[in-house]
Amino acid sequence: MNNIPLRNILQHVYSDENILSQRLEKLRADDAVTLGDWCAMNSEKQMRYPGALIGAIGQFLNTRAELLNKSDSHTREPVRKKAKTIPENSITYEESHNIQDLVYLDRNPFNLENYRADFIVNSKIRYTVRLLEKIGSGGFGSVYLIKDITNPSESRLLALKIVETNSSGVIAATQLMNRLSNESEYFSKIYDVFVLPGKDITQKNTLFIIMEYYEHGSLEQWIKKTKTNPSQEIVVRVMHDLLSAVDVLHKHKLYHRDISLCNLLIREFSTDGTLSVVLNDFDTLRTLGTRETTVYFKDRYRAPEIGDTKYDLGYADLWSVGMTVYKLLNVDTKEDSEHLLNV
Repeated sequence: MNNIPLRNILQHVYSDENILSQRLEKLRADDAVTLGDWCAMNSEKQMRYPGALIGAIGQFLNTRAELLNKSDSHTREPVRKKAKTIPENSITYEESHNIQDLVYLDRNPFNLENYRADFIVNSKIRYTVRLLEKIGSGGFGSVYLIKDITNPSESRLLALKIVETNSSGVIAATQLMNRLSNESEYFSKIYDVFVLPGKDITQKNTLFIIMEYYEHGSLEQWIKKTKTNPSQEIVVRVMHDLLSAVDVLHKHKLYHRDISLCNLLIREFSTDGTLSVVLNDFDTLRTLGTRETTVYFKDRYRAPEIGDTKYDLGYADLWSVGMTVYKLLNVDTKEDSEHLLNV
């Protein structure tokens, strides 16, 4: 494989000649450079494979494997793959080269500062963004601070969440929250949701959620910074905003399943010394049924019946609301799990 020209490998990902030439120029390679030559030229610089090249090599090997499989197809049973449903607002592979790179680079320890990505749907650029820094990560995905430069004269700071999932329910719930967040002031605002479908049934979909950026961070971060119990007025306002958000969710038969201080973002500080919050993070949102056996919720916010039997999702959300308020009232108290269960 080292003797194969780099151009031939990249052609398996980039069908557009202009984009192909740009990628070769970025890799500092002309049409005659082979993969082995390129590796030799960059070995002393300890240069890592760019995401685009890794993806191209993978596609090249897959294509060769498919050709080999066809050559002895008389001895093999044909493999039938299920058709993959294409979700609404999907980004196609033909239009998403830098988005594909972004997925690979996010999954691996690369520095993504100043990475530029275009979100293209139906051949039209919906957003052009530049990644500034990673501001959060967890089991469900990564969050980046981004600069929206779609209209350079009106650039703004936003947040971009990247989530890989096989669950059509997660996609549906996120798209529903996109609508609800624009109808209610009690949720973190979602501007758009894009889906990059997996190429087949074995690959996960990738969700790109473009959201409002809340510069004051979460309520948990603010409490750790101040190290004091909030005033009664702040606690009452937080209770009002949180219960209002849960009320909207439950009226739509939606259950959050991860209510906690870290999932309450500070929207603004008021002139009267209070603050307002929005409920964030809808990766665990449940849209069907009211009873559940799966264990969600963070340990210190989890109702005691969870894990032992089927539990009511609505009551479990309300228990988490109660624990959130308890923590607000007891910032300087060391927690004891047995004590909290008896509160």
